Amino acid sequence: MYKRYKEAIVVAFLLPSCLSVYLSESPKPANWWFLLVFLSIPLFLSILVLLGYGNAQPHQRCIALGVVGTVLGNQLPNFVSIALVFIGVAMFGLSSIPDGASVSGNKAKVLAVLASILTAVVFLFDNFSVWVVAATYTPGITGTPTPLQDNGRIVESYILDDILDLDRRLMSKLRAVLNVQWVLVATVGVCLGVLDLQMVNKRTIYGVCIRALLMLASLRLIRVISFLLTVLPSQNPHCYRAHFPPPPGDWFSWIQIGMLPQAHGGCNDLIVSGHATVLTTFCCVATSVAGNRLVSISLWSMLAIDFLIEVYEGFHYSVDMWMGALIGTMMWQIMSPLENIDDQGGLNKKLKSLSSVTTSDILAYSIPAAAAFVSVVLLPKEFFPYIVILCLLFFGAQMIRQGFTHHLQHLLICLLFATLNIFL
Repeated sequence: MYKRYKEAIVVAFLLPSCLSVYLSESPKPANWWFLLVFLSIPLFLSILVLLGYGNAQPHQRCIALGVVGTVLGNQLPNFVSIALVFIGVAMFGLSSIPDGASVSGNKAKVLAVLASILTAVVFLFDNFSVWVVAATYTPGITGTPTPLQDNGRIVESYILDDILDLDRRLMSKLRAVLNVQWVLVATVGVCLGVLDLQMVNKRTIYGVCIRALLMLASLRLIRVISFLLTVLPSQNPHCYRAHFPPPPGDWFSWIQIGMLPQAHGGCNDLIVSGHATVLTTFCCVATSVAGNRLVSISLWSMLAIDFLIEVYEGFHYSVDMWMGALIGTMMWQIMSPLENIDDQGGLNKKLKSLSSVTTSDILAYSIPAAAAFVSVVLLPKEFFPYIVILCLLFFGAQMIRQGFTHHLQHLLICLLFATLNIFL
């Protein structure tokens, strides 16, 4: 046993040391090593799966590699990590080109595209509503209304501040080190890859995508209805002034401001956290496809840590995160029959070998990924919602003319990851 897993034993000692070096500029609390070991456990569990612990299957090891690789990649400059994401998207597209017609039913493909469009529309509506609910809440515009009592945050602050003697800046930096949202985004990308490469028995990329997209669209719609029905005051002083301009007097300006990506959140879009809805969906997809207990513990632990720090920093009430996670996991179970729509399963699909990939194939799959990278890194964010609308119209026209091709699937994935880069 020792010989087989000696690498894992070494890693168990190295992880806290590496985190300690990375955070060396921060003041060290009294319970420094306990904190480091605690935060290293989720990553250590993924490393165990990556090393093959418990007879982990190839697709489970790939997903664990996605978790570990993303945490390491997050320490690189932002544009480098984004470039690596789109290089991975291009490589996935090239490696999953079908050799001949796909066997998945057209019904599943059409529904996957319709679910993508519906989700994009709901996200744009959500983004606009974040501005509307803040700009119509007069107490938040003219001053700083008293926030509601958050017992969850009170208890958490007592434990972290008074008992463990931690520093808020340190917790923010620890959150940045893990960067759980991008761990889950990349892990979902790996899941799409192993599904399309037929590494998971009886699961298909179309079935899982339909289920996940409709779950996410439903969650976001529930969230919008919730915060429009009842407006809660922000916990952050002068939140409106920090996020939005004064409410304009004409409708065109209202729409123009509402179309700006609210990547850093709003002020009164509470009750159900948008952050929680997205990450809970991704976590459900990743743990379901992985089907590995250690991966599940690793990802759900990371998610819990991220949610706790989100509440601790005052970005959301604790009930916002709780409801997002609770409703999300319930919706994932409710949506499970949707995977059966892909009755032909996309199984037994023949893939083109990499040796037979042509120069035109390389250009066809690398150019969209490069364009997505440029749009994320260089273009002003205020233009991005309009780019999404134009792309969806173009993709719809392409599907009407040529049907749902593998290349169109690749374009949708590029747009998905570009959108997540902007809005997360």
